[in-house]
Amino acid sequence: MTRMKQDNQDALYDALRLFSVAARMNYASHAFEAGYLQSTLVNILPMLPKRQQKALIEDLVRATEKQERELSARPGLRLEIYSKNSYTSSKLDGQLGV
Repeated sequence: MTRMKQDNQDALYDALRLFSVAARMNYASHAFEAGYLQSTLVNILPMLPKRQQKALIEDLVRATEKQERELSARPGLRLEIYSKNSYTSSKLDGQLGV
């Protein structure tokens, strides 16, 4: 990895960390932070090569499935997702060809 790339990653990490703390202090939750980062990822996705788009989406699907498994182990909690396209993990798998 080039030094410039590492410097950019370090700067992004620091900016995200500070943004996260400020948003939590302002709103007393992660909701604003999560919404902002979701919007940012959706806007950046078309700028990535298709292979990297697929890898990013697959990683998010894996992380979501892990959260779903952890929720299912806790009685009384249920994950309900209201999405723009009403995708479930299985629908995404079909689209990604996984």
